[in-house]
Amino acid sequence: MKKILIVDDEILVRKALFRYFSSLGHTVFEAEEANTAETLWKEYHPDYAFIDILMPERTGPELLNQIDPLLLNSTQVYLMSALKPDENIIKNLPIKGFLTKPFENLFSLKDLIK
Repeated sequence: MKKILIVDDEILVRKALFRYFSSLGHTVFEAEEANTAETLWKEYHPDYAFIDILMPERTGPELLNQIDPLLLNSTQVYLMSALKPDENIIKNLPIKGFLTKPFENLFSLKDLIK
């Protein structure tokens, strides 16, 4: 099973992803903002991270720019947002993909975790 970090300031998004991935047997960590996410990332070295782009204080891209590259290399990162991201902001980020919120089919996320 995998370690998954969910970073989103919206509690409903965090809880939905937490419940879904936990029900599949994965270990899931939640953070509502970038500072907590950075601490959890350093401590648990997640295999996957699902990160909201727009959050108070630090955005998802800002968080990714401040994480140790060695930690980033071992994590498959997916950015999430209700809005289409500016390609210039995300083009140089080490991400595997982008997910649009709200999710059309939460069950399709299972295919991302292999």
